Amino acid sequence: YEGGFGLNENVENAARNFKRAAKSGSMTGMAYYSLCLKNGYGEEKNDELSKSWGTKVLQEKKVLRESDPFALGCCYKNGLGTEID
Repeated sequence: YEGGFGLNENVENAARNFKRAAKSGSMTGMAYYSLCLKNGYGEEKNDELSKSWGTKVLQEKKVLRESDPFALGCCYKNGLGTEID
């Protein structure tokens, strides 16, 4: 739903699916849901919750001793749970 790839764009459905992916443990879902919250994209803007989900991406990397480069890049680029780098 995000960007309308093969479907009509629907920001509420995109945010809902990112949230579901985040809650299931997907690092990419966490990063995208954090970005939705930071920008008020399909969800009410919530900086505190955005920071919390971004921080979880960084914590998961430490716990799993592996990373999702796309999710980490999204967090560092957008300052999700960390400084912009």
